[in-house]
Amino acid sequence: MWSQKTYRKLQRKFYLREAIKNQKKQQWLNKKTERQIQLIVSLFFIGLIVSGIYGTNTLLSWNYIFRIYLAIALILSFLPISIFPLIYKIQYELKILLVVCGLSPFLLALILSLNYTFSTFSHIETYKVKEFNVYAADRQIMVVLENNALQKHKEIRMFSSDEFHFAPDSAAFEIQEGLFNIQVVKNSYLINNTP
Repeated sequence: MWSQKTYRKLQRKFYLREAIKNQKKQQWLNKKTERQIQLIVSLFFIGLIVSGIYGTNTLLSWNYIFRIYLAIALILSFLPISIFPLIYKIQYELKILLVVCGLSPFLLALILSLNYTFSTFSHIETYKVKEFNVYAADRQIMVVLENNALQKHKEIRMFSSDEFHFAPDSAAFEIQEGLFNIQVVKNSYLINNTP
């Protein structure tokens, strides 16, 4: 038989080999998790930027857009884990991260951009300007419309001050029906009726 010394040497080699194998497996899992987190972060920022671009031109309040985001997150959270890749079966927290921070903002951005891109049935709405504020530092004019029209949509009521050398009488907005029946503003301009 083996001596005690030989047995310990073999045992050490076996444990060392197992430790190296486990370390390589853990490194592979860490790299895979890191790639998944990079994907989630990328989806989050793409969704956030695209939602900001197209969300400002929709006639929905940001509060309502946030409700749509929550509805998407809720629906996706009820999907079975088997639909998501294998990594999310191992680490359940990544599924939550994927749903809340990755897929929900991305799908919201997709909905808003499709709604804006495939809009039809254009009509023009004109409102009298009650007052306007000039922001010299930003080179912008924000108008306040009659009957507080479009009050919740500050971004739509902002105009560049470089284009205007007059006090506006009214503002016109080209509004279209989006793909998902959400109205979007395609163009806006100020009108001066005084000669």
